[in-house]
Amino acid sequence: MTFFKNERSRVLLSIVLGIIGGLVGISIFGLSGYMISLSYFEPPLFIIILIIVVIKLFGMVKGVFRYFERLFSHEATFELINRLRSNYFKDSIHSAETPNHEWFVSRLNTHFERIEDYYIRIIYPFMTTAFIAVILTLLAFLVNVTLVGIVLVFSLVTLIVIPLLFQNKFKVLDVENNTKLGQVYMEMYHLIHGYTDLYVSNRIEDKKHDTLEIFKEVNDIERKRMKTENIMIFVAQVFQIVAIVLIILLLETTHALYLPMLILLFLNFAEIIFPVLRPAAEYKNVKSSLTEIEKNRVQIEQMTGHIVLENHSFRYEGSKRDALYGVNFKVAPGEKHAIIGPSGSGKTTLLNQLLRTKSASVMPQFLDFYNATVYDNVTMFGANEVSEDQVNKRLDEYELTTVRSDTNIYYTHHMSTGEQKRLQLIRMLLEDKDIWILDEPTAGLSSELSKKVWGTISSQDTVIVATHDLSHLEIFDYIHYIENGRILETLSQKEAMKQGTHIYEAVQNFNELIQTLQ
Repeated sequence: MTFFKNERSRVLLSIVLGIIGGLVGISIFGLSGYMISLSYFEPPLFIIILIIVVIKLFGMVKGVFRYFERLFSHEATFELINRLRSNYFKDSIHSAETPNHEWFVSRLNTHFERIEDYYIRIIYPFMTTAFIAVILTLLAFLVNVTLVGIVLVFSLVTLIVIPLLFQNKFKVLDVENNTKLGQVYMEMYHLIHGYTDLYVSNRIEDKKHDTLEIFKEVNDIERKRMKTENIMIFVAQVFQIVAIVLIILLLETTHALYLPMLILLFLNFAEIIFPVLRPAAEYKNVKSSLTEIEKNRVQIEQMTGHIVLENHSFRYEGSKRDALYGVNFKVAPGEKHAIIGPSGSGKTTLLNQLLRTKSASVMPQFLDFYNATVYDNVTMFGANEVSEDQVNKRLDEYELTTVRSDTNIYYTHHMSTGEQKRLQLIRMLLEDKDIWILDEPTAGLSSELSKKVWGTISSQDTVIVATHDLSHLEIFDYIHYIENGRILETLSQKEAMKQGTHIYEAVQNFNELIQTLQ
């Protein structure tokens, strides 16, 4: 595997131990079969006792080999992943990545989960089983060529042919599963964060029903996956039975006394093969995912402070449809842009495509703070050089009077959403960057605090905001209306307020909702 450098010796050792442990396990069954054959000759009791003792010792040896095999393989794998995580993160600091938003973290976690899956579930077990198959094929020459042919054909069929026959089925199920899980996430997201919209339009029960239906489809896909795996194992077991019948028919005249031993050896060999059938069938799918994660990078043109997306489409991994389609988005220095649209329309996804610019301060939709003091959090551990008095003044300005600069934050969600938003706003003010990118900046705030936050936003130079709060659209130069991943309108503030536009209708609906709630 190309990822391994410092861990090669332990990887090799774990594979060797796995092979030896597998052969010892097969030998236990072989000795049991040999003891059955030997009983025909009525051997002395001490011979039987000796064989039983050897079988017990082999069982202990197998356990020891299995323990150290797992120890070395998992130790090497987790050290590998730890090293790659560190290197990947260090490289990202010097790239155009923004490592503090959830899209980056999600992709990072998925990437290394795939590496772990690729090695522990696929490469390592398959290599161990393949080597055992080769060794048993060579040992079969000690009996006769007929047995060699049976073992060789059975190994090729079960390790290569059957997984190849089922790999497309597993790939289809994997794509369907990822798509449905993405839909579940979006439905739950809309149900939780778009609850007000759903309540006003009386669609809460419909949304709950749709979510439950998708959950059922996810369970159906998992049942199909298990059914496919069972069918694959059944096919392999049919070949196992055919191979055993051939061993009995072809060797009963020449090696009758060895038949119990050979049959038990073959049964145990088959039991080693069956667990790797599904991983072998999923090899191509997992391998392609490793490269797919790296390919799906967003290219944003930055020229003299401009942020540009041209005919940009984006699709989440495993999804069958685009989350964004044909998006054109341009922000010049000094411009303020608002992105509006219904829940699930693609506002947050679009913002995530814009987070690669280094000169931007960011307020993501969901925030997280370090287990540290307020001062350390808003100054990024002193990176923003301000005094504690200045921080306290900012806290008072945004009515965060219950915390001071030396207050410890133990857990982000012990703070309300509004407190989190205001603390992040203070952090952005202290960063003093040219571009602000904000997702729902007034969520969880009172009307008075919302006005103050909008006032702060309007005083910034270049701003991009995704919001459901349409009360202050007059501060923006351009307003974009997005729905189903497409930008349907990009209008100046004056044009947007003309009757007949999507933006005008959205503002009217928002005002009606506010009046209803009052």
